[in-house]
Amino acid sequence: LAPGLKLALDVISDSRATRPDAVQRLYVLTDGQLDDPLECLRFTDYLGESGVEFTSYGFGDDFALHTMRSIIGSCAGGGVKRIPNGPTLKETFRHVVQQGSRIVARGAE
Repeated sequence: LAPGLKLALDVISDSRATRPDAVQRLYVLTDGQLDDPLECLRFTDYLGESGVEFTSYGFGDDFALHTMRSIIGSCAGGGVKRIPNGPTLKETFRHVVQQGSRIVARGAE
């Protein structure tokens, strides 16, 4: 996860130069334990100070709920949401996709 967080935060940082008034949101979808929790925790202070709204969706019995909450730290808005296996899974992902379709990032890969 850490390389993805760094890439996303770099894109957010670059976009602030051209759109300082834009809402900065970061969504993470995961299905289990994190392979690199210590590396991810390096971003916690930056996330808290940056004003980035960080939301993590996790599903499955092995979701790293407490680890993700630690990474998010004191981020404004957002949160960690567990998606139980079952009928709400598809609906939740549909909502995330609909929200994501409204997001614009220039130069993102």
